[in-house]
Amino acid sequence: MGNFNRMIINRVEILKCDGEITLKNGDTFKTYIYELIEANTNQLLLDLSDVPYLNSAAIGYIADAVLKARSKNKELIVAGLQPNIQEIFEITKLGTFVKLFNDVGEALLSFKEV
Repeated sequence: MGNFNRMIINRVEILKCDGEITLKNGDTFKTYIYELIEANTNQLLLDLSDVPYLNSAAIGYIADAVLKARSKNKELIVAGLQPNIQEIFEITKLGTFVKLFNDVGEALLSFKEV
């Protein structure tokens, strides 16, 4: 089952997810990702590098969170997608409206470019 931890690196609020995101922990994931949007920074990062699986509800929560972040003039980006999850992002076209990065380091550097 997934674990969720928040941390701050270089003024970027990060939600680090570890393990599968399924029906059993989907509501917890939803709570954490929506709390991330309320952080006192406009730079938000969802780290999925240790997530081997996520269900369709989690995809919906991510899409909704990206839109909520934008409505608050914040940017939520995603890093560390496993190949199977990357494929889901491509099929659902989620990758067309959220920035995706190979790893957290690359994602953090993208915020410095702003």
